[in-house]
Amino acid sequence: MVTEAEAFCLSCGVARNHGSKCDYCGRLYLDVAKGAKAKPAPLRSLPEKYDIKKTGDEIIISWKWKRRSTWFLIVFALIWIGMALVTMDGATILTDPLAAFPVPILPVLVGLALLCKAVLQMTNGTSIHASKHALYTRHYPIRSRRSIKYSKNDIEQIYVIRVQRSNEHRTWHAPILQIATKSGERRALLSGYNESQFPAFETLRLEILKALDIEAIDVAGAHNA
Repeated sequence: MVTEAEAFCLSCGVARNHGSKCDYCGRLYLDVAKGAKAKPAPLRSLPEKYDIKKTGDEIIISWKWKRRSTWFLIVFALIWIGMALVTMDGATILTDPLAAFPVPILPVLVGLALLCKAVLQMTNGTSIHASKHALYTRHYPIRSRRSIKYSKNDIEQIYVIRVQRSNEHRTWHAPILQIATKSGERRALLSGYNESQFPAFETLRLEILKALDIEAIDVAGAHNA
């Protein structure tokens, strides 16, 4: 049941339409759908790529960026660079480098960029850290993405949403673990790949909330709301 205070946007004071976004200022907000007293289930369906550790009152979820497609990207980049070098006139590059720029050199630069991306995927990883004080992410060993950090007092709720994925053969749904802050921000923390991961992602959600010491409640927009 919506109270009188909840009937107005917390940011601009305009009467709410009870959706997920204020029509006037654009603030995102959550509406409690129902209580959730579920207990964490075994993490059986979570892929082996995710490493779950508990140290004291902190939970750490970490994974590597490496995928099977990374090997294909490396081979493709090397072939691309090789073909680009074969078509270039080595003598011209040595005697007049500017004459070889930009058209002949551009494919080589593209190939090097793809190769760097593949190497980054092979070496880098991400981790989510949650404790009674804060939640933050870390990208290592190369900080190629912006890390995020939220104080426990800034977090409204953590929940799992359902997204549709597809390829040329089929369409399916997958989970995304998402955080919502009291300021109205929503951000994805962890993305899944198939339907069977929903129970594991829900368990991760409950484990993170337990580490943060935040009550687990289902919210509008969640996959089970």
